Amino acid sequence: PGVASATTKVALQVLRPDSSDAEKSAKRLLEDPRILTKLINLAQGSGIAGEVDLLKTLYLIVTSRLVKNHRLHAHLSEEAAGGKSKLAGFILQLMPDSEQLDLGGGATRRALQYFDDLSRKIIFIDEADNLDPELQAMLRKAVTEANVSRLVTKGDPASGFESKLYTVVTDGMVLIQAGTQVVATPADETRFLMLSPDTSPEQTNRILDAQAQQASGQRPAHNVDLDVWKKAQELLRPCEVIIPYAPQLRQLLTWDSLRARRDFPRLLSLIAAHSCLHQFQRQPSEIDAELTVVAEFEDYQGVYDAAATLFSQATKGLTTTKSDIVQQIIQNKGVGGFFSTEEAGRFTGRKYTTIRGHLQELEALGILESSFNRGNRLWQIIATLPPGHALPTPGLLENAIQPQNLQSHVAHSYGEPEGFTDSDPVTNLKTPQTDDVV
Repeated sequence: PGVASATTKVALQVLRPDSSDAEKSAKRLLEDPRILTKLINLAQGSGIAGEVDLLKTLYLIVTSRLVKNHRLHAHLSEEAAGGKSKLAGFILQLMPDSEQLDLGGGATRRALQYFDDLSRKIIFIDEADNLDPELQAMLRKAVTEANVSRLVTKGDPASGFESKLYTVVTDGMVLIQAGTQVVATPADETRFLMLSPDTSPEQTNRILDAQAQQASGQRPAHNVDLDVWKKAQELLRPCEVIIPYAPQLRQLLTWDSLRARRDFPRLLSLIAAHSCLHQFQRQPSEIDAELTVVAEFEDYQGVYDAAATLFSQATKGLTTTKSDIVQQIIQNKGVGGFFSTEEAGRFTGRKYTTIRGHLQELEALGILESSFNRGNRLWQIIATLPPGHALPTPGLLENAIQPQNLQSHVAHSYGEPEGFTDSDPVTNLKTPQTDDVV
């Protein structure tokens, strides 16, 4: 099953070449260091405006299903018409049909009973705000555990009842869900990367321009071979990724909040996913019958270029829209100043019902507090926004890397080759030329 029922198809004219040609083209794609840039070219050619970082990050998230102990999950949240489903649908169109499952927001707790093995599958749930609570609880376990079990009782009083334990393999499963709420439950903040489409007026103008160009014939539907992108994902082998500079990266972090215990592993998982995606450009080795890839400096550079801003935003626990709303209110009323819902609407340029929903969610997150004065509801900001976790720049990491330490780490992982000395140079640790953002 695919995602056609729940997502908006972008303007892609699908080509169907010979399977052998598709495999050759897929290998060339995987050997191209600009594969993520090609992804953005494809998105723009198909009518998607902007969202460069979000699309790259989503592609790394779905690729993380192939990396041992490094799978990632995403929650796309924004108000209606923000483009969540279209962006997710674009990425999922590039995935093998056999490796994705659309449950839909109306799925019940029995949905997982029909599957025995969801390992390395991409689960997409649109309208996740309305998800069945029991199914939501099972998925919450599935994103962190290798197996999920549920006791099901069937039968009737006449013939008797029988209980059966259903176990679903969920190791490597990646969950992408979309909804208008920031999170269905606060605990999800540390389980998902909280991502949100750009809803700025500038992005709206870019989208309208792209729609107008396509409708006028100035931007024809993009001819693309989806089979090549799908085949590329099929050619990627599941692997374990070693990140030799992880200790140096950790030393550069200044994070001290409790959630850093989960945010740092997610950063490492993004690096691992980037390395897995570029495995055709690495020198992987077989260790205990498993493919092992050593992450290079370019993998951190790629993650930083694609996800530094999004990662900082995601670790705030707020969408871009809500962060902007808080900042606009502070500019007008400061921290602690009282304001009405109508005033907040004027400050932010949003309709009454829209801003009221945002204010209620910000109150639930502890950013705002409301009180009543003669029947009128007044709000005030009682906490400033959390700073989020900023990523160290690639330059800082490069300076922190000690080549002899990295060489020693890799030698320890693989066994020292014949003729190895501590003075042997470490290759591929220089800062690469950044791909042009298109």
